[in-house]
Amino acid sequence: DLDSDATFVMYDLSRQFKGQTDVDINTNPDGGANGTDVVGCSSISNNNWKFGYFDDNPVDQISFNSSDGQGTVTDGFIVDGTTNAAAVGIDSLYNGNFVIGYCDQTDADVSFRTYKSDSTSVSGIIDVNITAGSSCSGATATHVAVGAINSSDSQFVIAYTELTFDDTYIAIHNL
Repeated sequence: DLDSDATFVMYDLSRQFKGQTDVDINTNPDGGANGTDVVGCSSISNNNWKFGYFDDNPVDQISFNSSDGQGTVTDGFIVDGTTNAAAVGIDSLYNGNFVIGYCDQTDADVSFRTYKSDSTSVSGIIDVNITAGSSCSGATATHVAVGAINSSDSQFVIAYTELTFDDTYIAIHNL
């Protein structure tokens, strides 16, 4: 929002039942992050959802928080604390786990990490492409999206733009 917070509001159809809630009160994204997907959210169950975001303060990092069905923030985690990134994608998987994909400008790559529904890590940081992160901030930078594949396991697709060749790529993973 306008005062550099990672913020959410919850609705039941068109009725707001949880007002503005600041997950992180000082994310402080610089001007270069304008036009970049710096937040994302995904429902894990009817009482567990995840809010992923780029936190530019005090250091550049990808983080996520868990919240219950009423919007009470229950925990917070750092996905990658050494990244100069901005683009974030998050989705829940068929098996109850979830994935966070992001552009990592420090290492010049697109990466992801998977977690169980209770936020314990399933995988470490996995690099999908080691040349895609030359620019992770701004409207014309690398963008990242993740989506679950409707299967009986933990398959998902990670899609991203790659500026060096001006192309869009997808990769399918199962962790």
